[in-house]
Amino acid sequence: MVFTKAPPGPVASQNAGSNTDSATTVQRCAGERCSNPVAKKVNGGKAGGLGRFCSGCQASISSAASNSSQSASLLDPSQNRKVHSKRPFDNLSPDGSLLEPKKSRISVSVRDFSAFSKDLETAERCELVSRIRQLISIGQECVTESNRLASVLRNTEDAFTAYKVAFADEAFKSFTSKCEQVASCCSATRPESSTLVVTVREDAAEEQVDTQIIDQLLDAADSGPVPQTVRRKEGKVFISFSDAVQSGRAKAMMESKPESVRLFQTVNTQPKLYPAIILHVDVDDLEALKTEIAFRNPIAKNSIKKVHTIFRSQNNITGHAKLFFGDKSIRDAVLKAGRLFAFGRRFRVVEVDLNREVRRCYRCQAYGHISKSATNACVKDEVCGFCAGSHSTKTCTREGQPKCANCFKAHRAGDPSCSHQTRAVNRFRAAIDQ
Repeated sequence: MVFTKAPPGPVASQNAGSNTDSATTVQRCAGERCSNPVAKKVNGGKAGGLGRFCSGCQASISSAASNSSQSASLLDPSQNRKVHSKRPFDNLSPDGSLLEPKKSRISVSVRDFSAFSKDLETAERCELVSRIRQLISIGQECVTESNRLASVLRNTEDAFTAYKVAFADEAFKSFTSKCEQVASCCSATRPESSTLVVTVREDAAEEQVDTQIIDQLLDAADSGPVPQTVRRKEGKVFISFSDAVQSGRAKAMMESKPESVRLFQTVNTQPKLYPAIILHVDVDDLEALKTEIAFRNPIAKNSIKKVHTIFRSQNNITGHAKLFFGDKSIRDAVLKAGRLFAFGRRFRVVEVDLNREVRRCYRCQAYGHISKSATNACVKDEVCGFCAGSHSTKTCTREGQPKCANCFKAHRAGDPSCSHQTRAVNRFRAAIDQ
């Protein structure tokens, strides 16, 4: 390479990195054809960078670096290293290094592509072809690196999803185990309640039967069984106790005490039953229906205690019947299956519509009783179920918007949205599911 100013002096030694005079310990210039002495640093430190050259070589290197991109040839080839310094004029790397990939995870991200567009008008055809090939190679590297990173990202996302699922499974298992423990503790500490059904004698129908009378009959204040609730309905008294033991003691006392025998005709334990509805079945012989269901369906065997008809067609013997199960889990399993088999056919089974089950008097529109029964009849004034007027619902001639007789809102009495209807349904649901 030709310099504007040739370095003075004879050719330097081939070992430029350690070009020193052993006798006089004088630092020699690191130039390829120069052996002039180099002045030591004032602070006594090691010479580095351009400090390894004499003043003449330093001027030549600076001039060559400003006019050409190959100033690194001034260095001794045996050293083959760059001079590292924070000063910009110490960078002896040629411009050709811009075309070489940097040592980075994504090598193309640190390239300087300005070299490819240099001298496009004057460059020869072979040079342009070489640049294009290099750009194609860089593009292929970009695609390969992009695919690799996309694969790494997918694997990371899959691993993160697996970690989330595993964490959720462990949390759910821990939660369900705690719930099962709490449920088992609650079921072990809270026994199932029991109810006695007492029939009042006809000659004692006018006598008062309330909580105080039952407490006196059972000696509740003196370590006797303590009733929880006492309610009377249509000649019968329903007495609930906290468990079957208390109910059994009360039944024995009420059947033996003279005061109780004078008031009550029968004392029976009311079984806890759970209802469901079977649709479009033969309701002509309910006992045969009960036997057939128990025979054809192993899941319901010996669990159905009673069968009642709730609807019967006027043209044939088919209708809807209510099945009473003695086990809540069996009833729920039948409802989940949604079917029962009988008489060689499959019949649909649905839940009880509590809005139809609640007791509402069609005479006064009040809840808790019906207009007519075997032992009692409503004697209150008639109230219309459509307009809340003082007349029967059948004879109502009013048109337009209805009016509830209980909450006085714009709907008929017994509407599912009525607050009185909702409370009655909740009471009935609590009674059948407790």
